[in-house]
Amino acid sequence: MSIQYEFRFEPIKGTTYYAYQRPDNSVFVSILSPDEWGKEYIGTKITFLHKVTMKDGKPEITEE
Repeated sequence: MSIQYEFRFEPIKGTTYYAYQRPDNSVFVSILSPDEWGKEYIGTKITFLHKVTMKDGKPEITEE
């Protein structure tokens, strides 16, 4: 399964980001960790999926 990530910024190679899913099932990447969003967002307005690291110009799921 291939995930289509939405970036609203220019990602930097080797940097870890955080992938989230909206209620409409679209997926976006943020520089903010789940802890930085706060409890009122995570699990209600958005769902944390996993960490993503940019490698060779493509996002890869990371387990850190």
